Amino acid sequence: MSSKGEGTSKQPKNLLVHPVDFIDYMQQTLGVRNYFEHFSHFFLQAQRFMTFLDEVNGALDVGIIGKVDYRFKNDPSVKAKTSLDKSALQKIKQIWYGPSWIHLKRNKNYDIEWWKIVYTKNIKLNFRESIVYCPPLKSMDPVEPIATSTLGIMIRDWVPIKDAWWGHDFKQMITSGGFNVKFSDGTRPLIESEEDITESDALVNVVSREYFHKMIDILTLEWNKHNVVLFLELHKIISEGKSGGDMADEDYQSSMMIEEPVS
Repeated sequence: MSSKGEGTSKQPKNLLVHPVDFIDYMQQTLGVRNYFEHFSHFFLQAQRFMTFLDEVNGALDVGIIGKVDYRFKNDPSVKAKTSLDKSALQKIKQIWYGPSWIHLKRNKNYDIEWWKIVYTKNIKLNFRESIVYCPPLKSMDPVEPIATSTLGIMIRDWVPIKDAWWGHDFKQMITSGGFNVKFSDGTRPLIESEEDITESDALVNVVSREYFHKMIDILTLEWNKHNVVLFLELHKIISEGKSGGDMADEDYQSSMMIEEPVS
């Protein structure tokens, strides 16, 4: 179920009443999420989806949903579902909230030969391999609207300057005015040479456009991979719940039967 939007607002204009039935709530929540996604509000729909995953996992844990169909109650091979896919859930959370990294290898010309997202930085590195920190995907929502006139984009996390500005002309970065440090006796540039970019441990929250768009692409690609697994799992829970295959026991079934009056 989705709601109609009000002009350019990101909010549905219809008020949604919380349903008593959890399956109805799941269906309604996915409808709101689909609404945000349809109108290209990625960060709004992703944040709602992440909260929703915790809600559904909590409902599975306490047995509100995911119970064994009463018809298979005595079949030991049929077990109650107590959690969403644990691997997909862990990884989508690490992409969204952090931490995650890129494991990459460069050739002798320093071009990237291959890369992949990893979920631990405790990796034995071979020659020309390195680990690059990924900011949480949620922090890539720009602090301000992206202007065409600015050299960099402000994000909501701090990343190494050597990653965020690799290959950029340090003189252009100085003249842009965004990389100066204020002292009591005046202002001095944070970077004064190319080595201050490639070898510095300094952290910045203003990143180059190239870094911003590449990191967004990498993180959303990985996020969507796990999103598909979990979305299909949610859809199956809703489908089974709507078809009546989620009822827990015979007591519930018998309570719905009408007894004939004794003559």
